[in-house]
Amino acid sequence: MATATSTGPRLYAAQQLATRGPVVVVALPATPSRDPITGQITQQTFVLQAPSGSSTTINDGSASVPFDTMLVFQAGSALKLQNASLYVQNQGSSLQLNGGANPNDQVNFTSWADSSVGGKTNGVNGKSTPSPGDWGGIVFRNFDNVSGTRNLQFPIDGGLQGVAGGKAISGADDALTLINFANIKFSGGAVPQTQGTANSALTFFNSRPTISNVNVSNSGATTGGNGTNLVAAISGDLDSFREGRYGAWAADPAYHRCSEQPQRHPGPSQRRRRGRGDRRDPLPQ
Repeated sequence: MATATSTGPRLYAAQQLATRGPVVVVALPATPSRDPITGQITQQTFVLQAPSGSSTTINDGSASVPFDTMLVFQAGSALKLQNASLYVQNQGSSLQLNGGANPNDQVNFTSWADSSVGGKTNGVNGKSTPSPGDWGGIVFRNFDNVSGTRNLQFPIDGGLQGVAGGKAISGADDALTLINFANIKFSGGAVPQTQGTANSALTFFNSRPTISNVNVSNSGATTGGNGTNLVAAISGDLDSFREGRYGAWAADPAYHRCSEQPQRHPGPSQRRRRGRGDRRDPLPQ
C-alpha cells in the first residue's frame, strides 16, 4: 500500500493473494503538502479507527495481518489509531517497522488525535489533544491451534488462519518480525473503549520479535476515578521469555536501546505467571 488512509482494503487483498504464496504489503510515507492559505505542512497517514461505543463489531477498528503476509512500514510512514489494535497472530504473519535514526525517518504509531504526526487527521470536529489509551496496542500471538480438538477464538480473526483457511499450526513469525526506530504513543486502552480488555503498547503471547531503538510513551488509560489500568509499555507471558545465561531477560525477545517515557505502569512486565511447559505450545491467551 502506498498513500491511502485505510489499511483494511490492502490487508483484505493480501488475504486473498496469500492462497497463492507469501505476500508483502508495504506502507510508504505520503508526500508532505503545504496548505496555501495557512502555510501548514501536512502528511497523509494510515488510519485504523472506530467510533466510541460498546459494540464489539462497529466500535472495534482493529486489524490483523493475514496468513503468510508481512506488513512493512517504511521509514517516515505513520499509522494512527483510535479504538483499535493491530494483531499479528495468523500463521506466518509478520510485522516490520523499518524506521531510520533521523527523526523524520522514524515510524510512528500514535493516536488518531495526535496532530504532531502528519497534521490533524481526525477532522475539524475531532478532539485536538491525544490521551493515553486512545488505542489498544500491537499484539503478537503464536501457538498451535491444531493439536487435539483446539478451536479457540480470538479478537478480529476468530479462529487463527493457516493454510487454505484452515487452523493455524503457529502464529506470528519471530524471525521475520522487526521493530526498529519507531515511536509508539498514546496506546494501552481497552478496545472497544470501556468494554474490552486493555493491551500494552507491545504485547507478546509466546512471541519473541526483535525490538530496537523504540520509544514507548504515554501508554495506559485511566479507568475512572483515581484508578488506572495496569498495562505496561511492553508485556508478555512467560513463554515469550526464554531463559538465557543471565536469566530470562537475557534472551528473547531481543530488546535493545528502547525507552519508556511516562507510563501509567512502566514495563516490561510479565502478564501471566505459569510453570515451565512446552514453550512451543503454551496455554492460549
